[in-house]
Amino acid sequence: MKTVPSSTEDIFVREMILHGNKERAVRAAFPRMLPECIPAAIQYMMENPDVQHRIDGGIFCFYKDFFPQLDLPDAEPVTIEEKRELLHRIILRRRKHPQYIRTEEGLRMIMVQPLPEEVSDAVYMEQELKLLVEENSRVKYF
Repeated sequence: MKTVPSSTEDIFVREMILHGNKERAVRAAFPRMLPECIPAAIQYMMENPDVQHRIDGGIFCFYKDFFPQLDLPDAEPVTIEEKRELLHRIILRRRKHPQYIRTEEGLRMIMVQPLPEEVSDAVYMEQELKLLVEENSRVKYF
């Protein structure tokens, strides 16, 4: 039996494909998000290149299914440069992420700056990407 994907990214992508409304998609993905944090949550999701490519891929699939006579390109995979840009936003603390807080009304979600551990993980991943690119460029020349 197939299940409907339930991660916040899956929900956001599905809502964007179906409705094309970023605020609606964020509210569906983060139902406990404080209203004043919704713009930051939209930015959080739309800055993720994987989310952008999945939305594009879903829209391409929709049009290919309904309009097979159209010659549409396949969705492009996430590039190393796009991954690197995302990591740089984390390293420079320009990318907030969702976090639950306890309020009198119960748990709510806000957007917060990355923790030091997340920044150090991003630095490590960026270094790994750099090594991967260098290794791939050496392989091309031999």
